[in-house]
Amino acid sequence: PPPRPPPPPPNDELDVSHPMPRPPRCKRHPVTRSNHHHRRRSLKWDESREKGSEEAKRSLARSQGSEEDAGMEKQQASMARGNGGRGRGVWFRRKREEAQKTRQEQELEPLLALIHDGYHRNSKRAIEVFETLRADGSLTTTQVCNRVMSMLAEHQLWRQADSLYRDMISQGAEMTVATLASLANAHAKAGRAYEAERLIFETMQEHGLRPNPRAITPVLMAFVRSHRWEGALRLLRRMKCIGINPTSINYNVVIQGVLRSPSKSGSRFPMANSLVMEMECRNDPRMPDTLSYSLLTDRAMREGRWRESVDIFKRMSSRSLQPDGVAIAQILQTCGKARKWQAATELFNVVTKPVPYVYGAMLKAMTDCGEWSRVIYYLRECIMDPSVPTPNQVMFNIALDAAARHGPSHAVLEVLKMMQENDVAKTAITYNTLLNGLLHRASHQCFFGLFSLYL
Repeated sequence: PPPRPPPPPPNDELDVSHPMPRPPRCKRHPVTRSNHHHRRRSLKWDESREKGSEEAKRSLARSQGSEEDAGMEKQQASMARGNGGRGRGVWFRRKREEAQKTRQEQELEPLLALIHDGYHRNSKRAIEVFETLRADGSLTTTQVCNRVMSMLAEHQLWRQADSLYRDMISQGAEMTVATLASLANAHAKAGRAYEAERLIFETMQEHGLRPNPRAITPVLMAFVRSHRWEGALRLLRRMKCIGINPTSINYNVVIQGVLRSPSKSGSRFPMANSLVMEMECRNDPRMPDTLSYSLLTDRAMREGRWRESVDIFKRMSSRSLQPDGVAIAQILQTCGKARKWQAATELFNVVTKPVPYVYGAMLKAMTDCGEWSRVIYYLRECIMDPSVPTPNQVMFNIALDAAARHGPSHAVLEVLKMMQENDVAKTAITYNTLLNGLLHRASHQCFFGLFSLYL
């Protein structure tokens, strides 16, 4: 403990001209504040209580609604008493809006349940729900009309959707983007692409609304389903002219229409590739996405464009997009059909985590190129890779096919030993593969002797 202070001097030696020194501060017994400070705090507290009580009286006088409103007014008054009347309006306004929204949802719950039933059932039930709501006079609010319009669009009932739209105009209901988008969707699903386009671009402009890319997507799909890719491409250009930036979903729909529509004038791969390059020039990290490149890769594989396939893979890697296993397998198969084993090897070495079917595509590509030694090498690598399960019968059958067609007899023997070591059962396809290899061997007798050891 600290030493005790010296005792005070006697009264005759006390200097009255100087005030008495304060005792030293102590952590356990700090110097308390003055009574004047406590008096000021009590005065402020009384003022805040008076102010809060007056506000509570005014708010209770204004409340003439339901009991929920009166309860919220009391909460507002209690908040005013707690924080001195600061920041009470924002909280109360938010609570009032939430209560009104909840009350509206409770009132519309039976109607929304009926609409939900018609949405998830057949078109006959949807027509019954529409006629019931129309006869009851329930189609008065914009929210209910939008839900009914979506239900009619789901079942391609464009005539009933047009009738509902005319009723909304006669009643003076508020038109929103969702209302006209659902109406256009009903026409688009029924195959009326041009009528849907008119509703999106002209009718919305008449009501002072601006369409969004999501509302235009069903119209693009209507053109694509009818194999009119020129109309979808024209609609995409029209979006840009009026200042609407197409999303990757809009581009992908047009690319699908360009690639899948029948063509008599040649391949449309360059046109689809130009659309993807157009997305790349926008410097948007969300465009193009993996689906855009996968569509190009699939078409390149079908047409045997191995150079374009490798270029697509490099472009994906430059944009930090990891292609899925299906796209990588397609590119490897394309390189194998073109007998470009160097390009396939370079591509496979870039893949960070190859999945089993990527290994299978690599084995098939090396088999098509006649590189039997590389087939056995990649089969061993697949067996030793801890992230990949044990190779299946398909991979071993591919390796047997490569060894039987292009390799020596000891290569076939090595693959058969690997099958035994990994407990892979031999199937009829395995024996058929070896029998087909006999047709490509010069020494049938020696090969049959090796094969008979494993019968």
